Amino acid sequence: MNDAKQLNQDLLTAIKQAIPADTNLVKVIEAALGIGKEAVYRRIRGDVPFTFDEVVALTLKFGMSLDRFLNIQYQETVVYDLNQISTAQPMEDYYNILSVEVEMFKEFNRNPEAKIYMAYNMLPFVFFHSLEYLWKFDIYQLLHQVEQEKKIEEFSRVVFPEALIKKRDELFEAYWNVPWSCYILDRRIFSSLLKEIGYIYKLGLISKEDIIRFKKEFHELLDTIEITAASGKFRGNSPMVLYLANLDLEGSYCCYECPELNFTHLRVCRLGILNSSTPDIFMAQRNYIESLKRFSTLITRSGEMERSIFLQEQRELVNAL
Repeated sequence: MNDAKQLNQDLLTAIKQAIPADTNLVKVIEAALGIGKEAVYRRIRGDVPFTFDEVVALTLKFGMSLDRFLNIQYQETVVYDLNQISTAQPMEDYYNILSVEVEMFKEFNRNPEAKIYMAYNMLPFVFFHSLEYLWKFDIYQLLHQVEQEKKIEEFSRVVFPEALIKKRDELFEAYWNVPWSCYILDRRIFSSLLKEIGYIYKLGLISKEDIIRFKKEFHELLDTIEITAASGKFRGNSPMVLYLANLDLEGSYCCYECPELNFTHLRVCRLGILNSSTPDIFMAQRNYIESLKRFSTLITRSGEMERSIFLQEQRELVNAL
């Protein structure tokens, strides 16, 4: 049995030990991960390995120790999992990723000590998940990357399954209830995205009517950031601390921290995320994000002048789109 199948088997054994003997294992995993029955059977048979996010969601759900059943010698081994969108079924893959993250965050949010630390050189999805055009454009760009052989469709013609939109809303609500989060934002996050939209517009794939809608949503987003920075709470609910980086960030890094489990995400363009629960990797990434604060400006309940200048500059960029 290879390592992947052994890890699958160890995880399934741990779940069986954590649930009553008369409980249907398939239904339990199906409900925990929000994936279809056939997808569960493929994992039980070992045809498809559990992704890192799925493992995290299950360990949080059933109160299991990731270290214990993986039995990893962290001093000698660094474990990464690449969670990415395939070319064969991008919409389905994206739906499955969202489903796992929804369940993971539901469990994560139950712990009042849970925290998220992020340093992003691209617009964090928590800010635009509720904005229809900006969210669709993110996936639109992703589809172009994974479907390189296909003709590029006009933005307005791409159909997004209703189930995917509902799952997106579930995830946004889950992020809305994170006990505490800290974001360090690259000052280029708006200019980079605006440049992408402008490029697609010049290709004739986005209409002038679409541009008007994009501008409206950008202004809504900037208003949300301003209110969040002034109040210290995202959407008036979840405590959030915002920084503006004074140096260009090399990538997008994220650490999830709670007593039961610490893990990290490293965004590798739009196509995937590198995940790891290796303690050394977590601490290195956590310390790196913490060190960035020295080279950043706090704009939550402070730095009012800096915040005002930044937001005004972004509004001018949006108006020039």
